[in-house]
Amino acid sequence: MVSGYFDPLLALHVERLEALATELGPLTVVLLDPADAVLSTDARAAVVAGLTCVDTVLLSDGQPAPEARLQLELEDAVLRAGFLQHVVDRQG
Repeated sequence: MVSGYFDPLLALHVERLEALATELGPLTVVLLDPADAVLSTDARAAVVAGLTCVDTVLLSDGQPAPEARLQLELEDAVLRAGFLQHVVDRQG
């Protein structure tokens, strides 16, 4: 089980999820909601569920999933900030 925001889902996320699925077998992703989401929960759930390496997507009640083997919230926040800055820089 892996938890994270995946807002937006980046290539690095996909690579990590594929590697985990290969290493560990069936993969469940717990989708958390960031305070200022770029994409809706439904949109993020659909994109993550569309990955062939993901077997199940669960929506969080807003709390991190303590039973998750890998929690990507902090990494997601850093990646998201970099992505949003890239978008701003490209517009400028």
